[in-house]
Amino acid sequence: MDGAELDAFAALLRKLNRVCALSEADEATIRGLPWSIESKVARSILIREGEHAALCSVLLDGYVAKGKTALNGSRQIVSFHMPGDLLDIEHVFFRPSDHNLHTVTNVVVARVAREDLRSVTLSRPGLAEAFWCSSLLDAAIYRQWLLNVARRNAKSRVAHMLCEFTVRASMAGLGSPAAFEFPMTQVEIAHATGLTPVHLNRIIGDLAEQGLIVRRKGRLSIGDWIAIQRTAGFKPAYLETNARVLLV
Repeated sequence: MDGAELDAFAALLRKLNRVCALSEADEATIRGLPWSIESKVARSILIREGEHAALCSVLLDGYVAKGKTALNGSRQIVSFHMPGDLLDIEHVFFRPSDHNLHTVTNVVVARVAREDLRSVTLSRPGLAEAFWCSSLLDAAIYRQWLLNVARRNAKSRVAHMLCEFTVRASMAGLGSPAAFEFPMTQVEIAHATGLTPVHLNRIIGDLAEQGLIVRRKGRLSIGDWIAIQRTAGFKPAYLETNARVLLV
């Protein structure tokens, strides 16, 4: 693995260290795993629900969506992922995938055999704790998404999803609220918020008219960071306490 690939794992290590401090030996263990680096184009499938997963993946560059498909073929996106995220660490212990993963943008992923990741998880308590804490953070996000689609009104749920994504992107070093642009299509945002594309388009129009977001050449960005948090009822403590610095 060359220097560029070593640097690619900085986002993963930064995220793990936020939730559980790793030793230098733990970091070296992660870097030393027999990763394979792959590039995928936007809107391609990384794994399908029901497939027996032989690999676990880390997102190094780009954005990925995790989703479920109903019997009628409709899709619900249950999470978005960005560089540094472990996409499917559950495959270490549960081999059949219970979800689909598709790329939102062109991506670079690092993949390693589930047996190799399982081995270091069982042999290095520091890594096991870090992976566990990372999974707990994912669980907190899932609970917010459940509340979002079940109880928040349409405008608040869209605003909340955009606020959460903005904070996570800032924590990952991908941009400030004033500069960050969302990579998802409006159809993907609709599938993530349980709205029809037509209803979602009306909500986006309302948020833009109020100055909370900006639409530019098909891309969205935050227009008023303080106001959109109020509309969403967004409180970022579930992501990490140090995310509160974005509120000032």
